[in-house]
Amino acid sequence: MMKRFGKIFVICLLVLSLLGVSGAQEKEGAAQLKVQVLRIPAAIMISREMTGPYTQHPAAFAQLMEYIGRNYRAVGACFGIYPDDPDAVKASELRWEIGVRVIPGEPLGFGNNLPIEQLPAMSEVQLRKTLERMRQPEAPYKLKILADTTAAVVDSTVAMAPQDGLAIIPWMPKNGYVQTGPTRMEYLSHEGSPTELKVKIIVPVKKRASGLKLSN
Repeated sequence: MMKRFGKIFVICLLVLSLLGVSGAQEKEGAAQLKVQVLRIPAAIMISREMTGPYTQHPAAFAQLMEYIGRNYRAVGACFGIYPDDPDAVKASELRWEIGVRVIPGEPLGFGNNLPIEQLPAMSEVQLRKTLERMRQPEAPYKLKILADTTAAVVDSTVAMAPQDGLAIIPWMPKNGYVQTGPTRMEYLSHEGSPTELKVKIIVPVKKRASGLKLSN
């Protein structure tokens, strides 16, 4: 199991280290981009806020999954939330967050997460009441609600994630959307060629009230 998640940690570092691509690559990615605007339901999550370089990902995710495996019932893929552009902020000042959805129930052990399809649908009131009943985690972890989100979602791979992530930026004004929250990256797969492993890019968006779009 440790080997399995070690591979995921290497993948997330590879994705995050490939953010700088040329304009030609961005144009190519935009031409091939397939974006879905989806509603992602709210859930309870265990999270850890981080500051500093992305090289901390392997240790931070390993510690998170070890803690979750002993204490909480995890659902779906682990993910990172990235409010800062690493090309605009010094590595030592980067703010980011890692997390995984959890539900009441017995822990499943290190790396044993239920499929996301088993996440129960709950209203905001039900989520708050459930969160209040659950045991609060030890620092540095926090138990909180991952808000209901409308998002531009792109299914990608490790090799294509840097291009696809940048291509969402021009896609938004061309289609009348504005970003409303930090970009999230979910790490979906651990089997196969490292560059072909699946990731999901999630950018919270809403329609511009003005209806303004960037003309092609």
